[in-house]
Amino acid sequence: MPMKFKQIQAFITVAREGNMTLAAEKMGITQSGLSRLLLSLEADLSASLFERHKHGMALSEYGSAFLPYALTMPNTEQKAREEIELIRGAGKGILRIGCVSSLLTSHFIDKLAAFHQRHPQIHLRIVDRIDSELYKLLLMHDIDIALCGPLPHDEKIVVRGKI
Repeated sequence: MPMKFKQIQAFITVAREGNMTLAAEKMGITQSGLSRLLLSLEADLSASLFERHKHGMALSEYGSAFLPYALTMPNTEQKAREEIELIRGAGKGILRIGCVSSLLTSHFIDKLAAFHQRHPQIHLRIVDRIDSELYKLLLMHDIDIALCGPLPHDEKIVVRGKI
């Protein structure tokens, strides 16, 4: 059976909180509802994702292996929704721009404001990171554009020009 977003969300929340009570409160569901979500996910994966203790829960070996993949799923769902929105209305959507702190000057902010004035249907998201992190975000498709120093050569990344 395919995993459901709610199961993944439950897994991530319990992994972060380490406690069913806190995780259930954070998700706005009952502990029994949270427990059912986790048990169904574990059944789907045929693996116990947590070690249950008196005072909380810790990731099992399987849970530790699954966590990095689970963390990408909510982001993937968001990207899929954004892509569908782009198809629905050409020229609409979100432009995710990654840049280094040194570029966050009033001149750059003015350029972004002018862009937004011309294209109000496109929402801008700015991510401030160092060059190496921007490179990783590009590879993971978490940003659309990186404004930064030179990046390692990678055929998956197109360099359009220099500022």
